[in-house]
Amino acid sequence: VCSSDLGGDTPGTLRLGRPRRVRILIPGMRLHDRYLFRELLVPLGFCLGGFLIFWIAFDLFGRLDDFQELRFGLREILLYYLFDLPKLLNTALPVAMLLAMLYALSAHSRHNELIALRSAGLSLWRICAPYFAVGLLLSLVLLGLNEEWLPDAPERKAELMQRHRSEARGAEGRWR
Repeated sequence: VCSSDLGGDTPGTLRLGRPRRVRILIPGMRLHDRYLFRELLVPLGFCLGGFLIFWIAFDLFGRLDDFQELRFGLREILLYYLFDLPKLLNTALPVAMLLAMLYALSAHSRHNELIALRSAGLSLWRICAPYFAVGLLLSLVLLGLNEEWLPDAPERKAELMQRHRSEARGAEGRWR
């Protein structure tokens, strides 16, 4: 058994430290591409998650009286915000991408990584290629959401609200 199979430093030992990182394996992707992807995707995930959590929390507190009046359960509230997700992503994803890019590039600049990549012989276009790829991928995701999911979302939200309004009206006349 090879030590690299067990994750240890010497043959036959097992290292119980940090788990190995998952590698993004795309043909033609080099080590610096994977590094730049990782350095962009982590802040992007935090920014997007933070925006969505804040947006949904503020909206939830604003609509909590309506949800209680219509007797929404957890499932209905989750469905309501699932139908609202394309609209939220339409607004939050570009801003999150911008902030993640600013954070990643400022971190690279602070640690002189851009200078190191340039001195290693990489062109500016080659350094920016992972960022362009993420931007293009997210643009395509937003295009797909806008074409497939967003047009039906307001109707589904209205249908969910109307269904519960009619149930709440029918339940008002009954004894509790």
